Amino acid sequence: MRNDRTAHGGAQKIIDACLALTAGQELVVVFDETTAQVADMLLEVAQELQVQPTGLYLPTPLQRRMAQSEELPLALTGALRGAAGILICITDEQACLPFRSQVFDGGAGANAKIGHMPGVTLDVLSMAAVDYGQIRENCDLLATALLKGQKLEIVSRDGDGRDCHLRMDIGGWARPPSISNGILKRGG
Repeated sequence: MRNDRTAHGGAQKIIDACLALTAGQELVVVFDETTAQVADMLLEVAQELQVQPTGLYLPTPLQRRMAQSEELPLALTGALRGAAGILICITDEQACLPFRSQVFDGGAGANAKIGHMPGVTLDVLSMAAVDYGQIRENCDLLATALLKGQKLEIVSRDGDGRDCHLRMDIGGWARPPSISNGILKRGG
């Protein structure tokens, strides 16, 4: 179970390590009624780190309507364009997926570092308080193993104790893995 201290630590890691924002850079947090507590925490931590935060509240009914539109509103586009970092913390509702995609594409087009966290909660935010150096090292080791391998088998157990096997061809060097270690790059 989370507490506010670990959620605060997770918010700090996201801004400081994942986005690597420094004092004076702009951070835009797009949020709705389902993620307001998370947005408040992220905006508060951004101020503590002297990052320039902007919170954009877009309620889910508006997101659903905007999902039918071809373009984002000018005010939202302008905010995304000026940001070094963008956190998309809005509902994970399927009907809002087109809108989330539009916001993501708008931020990528502005060459910002984008964190996409649909449906994020304070409990999830708490889980971001980890050692990203260790995660990066583990991802690199796993990527090396995947590059050298041709086949992969994952074994787990179901509720009755039976082994479940997932086998797949992974292609080794012919299909290099995509490394996702939580450290965000500009435009992605």
